[in-house]
Amino acid sequence: MTPKSMLVGTAAVLLLLGVTALFLPDVVISALSLGPGAEIPVQLFGGGLFAVAALNWMGRGAIYGGIYGRPIVIANFGLGLTSASTLMSASLDGRVGAAGWVGAAIFAVQAATFFWIMRRSPWQMAGDAADTSEEQRV
Repeated sequence: MTPKSMLVGTAAVLLLLGVTALFLPDVVISALSLGPGAEIPVQLFGGGLFAVAALNWMGRGAIYGGIYGRPIVIANFGLGLTSASTLMSASLDGRVGAAGWVGAAIFAVQAATFFWIMRRSPWQMAGDAADTSEEQRV
């Protein structure tokens, strides 16, 4: 899997979650079993998800790995790690419903993939993309 495909996939998932939280906060609140008055924090979080989705979509053609693209990779890794940790903690404490575990899994996968990108050199990434394109030509 190439960084470009990871960024496009992450952008799509974050866009879906962000738009849902922005425009349908009641759905998110009921899915997570949150208390009354959670509309504004849910919408603020949705706005952040929407912004990171836009960042990923616009940066999909850049070089990633090592020091290249580090701000975008770190932003995605940080979002995934903090969101997964928060949702896991809230799920273990019973503060959110079962949907909290699903969200935690989604964000944990995001954190893991961007950690993987961060630890690889851009030349390894370019080699992976070249191998994929040669296989497609044959």
